Amino acid sequence: MPNRKNQSTVKSNFSQAKKEYIRVQKELHNAHETLSQQHQGKLTQLLYELVAQEHNAGKRFSISKVLRLLNVSPSGYYDYLNREPSQQALHKEEMKKQIQQIYEESDHTYGAPRITKILNQQGIVISPRTVGV
Repeated sequence: MPNRKNQSTVKSNFSQAKKEYIRVQKELHNAHETLSQQHQGKLTQLLYELVAQEHNAGKRFSISKVLRLLNVSPSGYYDYLNREPSQQALHKEEMKKQIQQIYEESDHTYGAPRITKILNQQGIVISPRTVGV
């Protein structure tokens, strides 16, 4: 027969888990509103990132239960954790670094059109919209 202390601990843990679930649901709702149906893969990645951040922040919870509640694949989550960055992601990071460097060298005065022009002169094909994002 379980003692009262164990029952109290279980109730407390359940209460905390329920609050965390509600908080995550609100974040998901906000994220879902900002992403369209065509970006469902991005939403899944966002969910994986959210779970990983919470777990890395030292929060104790069952990852498999949270993934099940979020209706995402546990195998996809673990694949996400071990995945090497794509060539596109590596290219984007390199472009961000170059854009930031040009921006800082201009004493934070150059905008997207000027930075685009400099990158184009260096032989890098990029649009002002991409630079501005």
